[in-house]
Amino acid sequence: MVTRLIKNLAGTVSWQHVAKRSRGYVERFSPGQRKKLKDGTFDYMGLTRDYYDLVTAFYEYGWGESFHFAPLYPDKPFKESLRLHETCLADRLDIEPGMRVLDIGCGIGGPLVLIARHTGAAVVGLNNNHAQVEKARARAANAGLEPPADFLVSDYMHIDAPDASFDRAYAIESMPHATSKAQAFAEAHRILKPGGLFASYDWCVTSMFDPANADHQHIKREIMIGNALPDISAPVDIDRALEEAGFEILVNDDLAETIDTGVPWHKAVGAQKFTPLDFLKTPVGRQVTAKMLWLLERIGLAPRGSHQVATILNRGADGLSAGGKLGIFTPMYFTLARKAE
Repeated sequence: MVTRLIKNLAGTVSWQHVAKRSRGYVERFSPGQRKKLKDGTFDYMGLTRDYYDLVTAFYEYGWGESFHFAPLYPDKPFKESLRLHETCLADRLDIEPGMRVLDIGCGIGGPLVLIARHTGAAVVGLNNNHAQVEKARARAANAGLEPPADFLVSDYMHIDAPDASFDRAYAIESMPHATSKAQAFAEAHRILKPGGLFASYDWCVTSMFDPANADHQHIKREIMIGNALPDISAPVDIDRALEEAGFEILVNDDLAETIDTGVPWHKAVGAQKFTPLDFLKTPVGRQVTAKMLWLLERIGLAPRGSHQVATILNRGADGLSAGGKLGIFTPMYFTLARKAE
């Protein structure tokens, strides 16, 4: 299975660039770079582009085609839980056949294909990463969507689309990369028609997060480094940014708290399971993968820097697991908002 990961990684980033770009990625979290957040010169586009160039193959290897969390059900496979989370979002948006819908931060197209099939709408994928867009385009073409999916290679802080050109828009865990939630939401508001709906699953620190607690701050930083985040907002910040953008909030709800399936969401990255499908996402499975990559690097069968990328991702996964166990972090803050008629 690691050979499949290596093949995918080589197809995303040229081997000679993996080590250089992984080092550059880590440097972006230095104190000097972090100060640039305050003056607005932080290169969030470069950060997210480099991150997904490096990690997409790893995500596909351990996560499949949908890069997000979901309420986990004890009687359902992990991928089925992801699909339910996606169709639930589409249903809350009341998407109908013939509508034009924007998937903001579409990844490699897994949710886009499912939601298009589920609703019969024309779903347009937006992503600033060229390699991911090509994967999403191929996935949509293979799915034979009718109407066919279209794609925008664009930054969601500056969406390359006319005003009032979509009936609905959604973002599945893509907005955490925004340096300005207000600006990102303002763009979503701009491209929606009057009366249009916008829904989002977002990453947030919860009310249990204590900024004065060093352990909490360490966990937050590990999540940020492992997932290319400039910061992590609180729910009140999300709500305020939506209202500043002009939206009326219809629903705001932490699904990690309100949907009790008996299985915590963070089991997706912290469960000690040893079934073939779940092993890669466990702490042990992730460490085994990292060690194998280190060995394969040394004998020339994996690009230099692969082990460092795996280490970055493991830091993020461990932070997510710790944050979930302490209740100081949620990846499922759900908001549904409407643009005025």
